[in-house]
Amino acid sequence: MTIRPLDNMVLVRVMSPSDRTSSGILIPETVKESPKEGLVIAIGDSTEIKVKVGDQVIFAKDMGFEINYEGNSYLILPNKAILAVIE
Repeated sequence: MTIRPLDNMVLVRVMSPSDRTSSGILIPETVKESPKEGLVIAIGDSTEIKVKVGDQVIFAKDMGFEINYEGNSYLILPNKAILAVIE
């Protein structure tokens, strides 16, 4: 089974934020921000989508529908929720 987003939607595998600061201090779960970075896994059929499979992207917080599939966390996002591609 595969997941294929429809129309103007993008499937993104969520990249978990680090659980430690750069100096090694542990960040508790209660203060971690929700993830805003991910890897594009699949795209819908719209010609308006400007990202491609394999792009690492930054997306708007709280705009997607979260799903868990085979132990991985994914978001189905509208194309307009993708803010930037990391190169």
